[in-house]
Amino acid sequence: MNLPAELAMLLSACDGTVDTSALDRDPDEYDPGLFVAQHHLLPLTEIGAVRSTAGSTKEFWGAWIPVAVADYALAPWSGLAIDPDGRLAEFSLADGEPPSPLAAPGYRTLTEFIEALAEVLTQDTGPLAGGVIPGLHRGALVWGPLPGDGAPWMPVQPQVGPTA
Repeated sequence: MNLPAELAMLLSACDGTVDTSALDRDPDEYDPGLFVAQHHLLPLTEIGAVRSTAGSTKEFWGAWIPVAVADYALAPWSGLAIDPDGRLAEFSLADGEPPSPLAAPGYRTLTEFIEALAEVLTQDTGPLAGGVIPGLHRGALVWGPLPGDGAPWMPVQPQVGPTA
């Protein structure tokens, strides 16, 4: 499987935010590491595992490659996929919905998303600004603020107050 250049570069810098050893974690525990649009970035070794669960791989996925899932502990997965041109798409294995390209600003391609992510993290502007807020929870990027009384969440931008 050939990876788009954007995905190969991202995985060489950060090989996923999924902890595959934590499949038996408490589902009510807030899971840190939501990186790509409220999804966990899949490590290279897990991309093939997710891709092979779709039955007839060629018919379901076509040229799309799964890149992120909403919750790795809960199969069948839903998440984001990327095509050879770097376009992002949503998919749902439970509904049998093959990847459908995203059209929202900041989400059309992986490159566009990474640029928008950098903009919101450094300047609090751009298509990802507003709504949920990027912050740190247990040392990982998590979009918040977090509900409940879990571990402290600290926003990236100082004008938003922390939760504890």
